[in-house]
Amino acid sequence: MSLFKSVEGIILSKVPCREKDLIANLLLRSGHRIGVLFYGGRVGKQAALLEVGNMLKLQVRRSKSRADDGLYSANEWSVIWRYRHIRNNYRAYYTLCFYVEIISKLSTEENLFAFSSANNERDSSNVTSADAGIFRVFSNAVFYLEDATTKSATPDFVQALTLFLCKLLYEAGIAPSSPKSEASGENTYRILTRVKDLKYSDYRLLDYENTTGAFYELYNYLCHHCHWHKHSIKSFALIDQDILQ
Repeated sequence: MSLFKSVEGIILSKVPCREKDLIANLLLRSGHRIGVLFYGGRVGKQAALLEVGNMLKLQVRRSKSRADDGLYSANEWSVIWRYRHIRNNYRAYYTLCFYVEIISKLSTEENLFAFSSANNERDSSNVTSADAGIFRVFSNAVFYLEDATTKSATPDFVQALTLFLCKLLYEAGIAPSSPKSEASGENTYRILTRVKDLKYSDYRLLDYENTTGAFYELYNYLCHHCHWHKHSIKSFALIDQDILQ
């Protein structure tokens, strides 16, 4: 069994560790999360590259010092994709924080070294299409948020937030099946139907007469389905005051 695993993932959060190190949570392509210790991640060029929302390719092993925490150590890593304009627009950064909080609550932790006793191969039975769909939605949402912020000084963040929730509900398999489904209404169902087959690359084609109202309906539906209080997503207050009003 190899001591190292090669993975790709997007940084969801980061916290300082000791004087120079950094612990980051990453969403992998499988749709699951892992915690990774980056030695020296708080100093020099590394600190600027290890930003929430950036995508990395890395080789990890179980952390010797923090194995009981389910933590991995980064052996080698590089940045696959990074944004440059989101950080300079506070509304864009609020939107990114909202994405991150939602995805962090929906995703679950992954054990990279879990093996099936039957064939001594990595057990991927806990990876579903919905899990992989969560990564797909998040990666597309961050990429096109950067794209919109690059091309306009005043992007339509309400549109971006609404499209994110629409795609997420479908990919996570929790979209209402009919206009009369519990906690959803005809407006929610109508915009979900409109967005269902819309590619993220065509996000500018989203034409809806009340996108703000649609966002609130979609968010309330998500919170109801997941048994969340809407203010448990701390960035909701920020976008509610500075973007949606």
